[in-house]
Amino acid sequence: MASIPTQSYSPLQVTPLNLLDIISQMGMALKSNQTLNDWCRIFYSQGLHVFSGSDPENPPGRDKYPMVEIFPLADNGGLTIDHWETTIGLVCGIYDSELKLQPYQDFELQRGIVKLEELYGQILAVAGAVDLNGGYVAEISAHRDPDILFPFFIIGASIKIIKPL
Repeated sequence: MASIPTQSYSPLQVTPLNLLDIISQMGMALKSNQTLNDWCRIFYSQGLHVFSGSDPENPPGRDKYPMVEIFPLADNGGLTIDHWETTIGLVCGIYDSELKLQPYQDFELQRGIVKLEELYGQILAVAGAVDLNGGYVAEISAHRDPDILFPFFIIGASIKIIKPL
């Protein structure tokens, strides 16, 4: 009968994609991106607030918008598969009390909806450019709440990252 190894390993040693490293790198990239922060200042008079972890009972006040929160969602891997999967959660939001409709192609939309989509696209572009230590973004799934909490506009997303072993 084979013996069970007695050496212990920390999760950081056996997972090829460290969630904390990825979250930290994405957060630093978002905080330091000049184009993204300039856009936030032009439309919302302040830079992007970036954080990980929030209290659902006390969500960020309007002075913390525009914002992005990055957090770990899942890890999947094992000895019998040829890759490791990590899923990062991302929530971005703006506070926009402008009621005026904004033209978009041949349609008019509430300004907050248009600006949130613009911000979300920029956040994904910056976050997606982060070095993932040989991993790659395999899937992004966005979740938009149909009940807009005017004047708060929010998009949530899950970002699946795969690293071949």
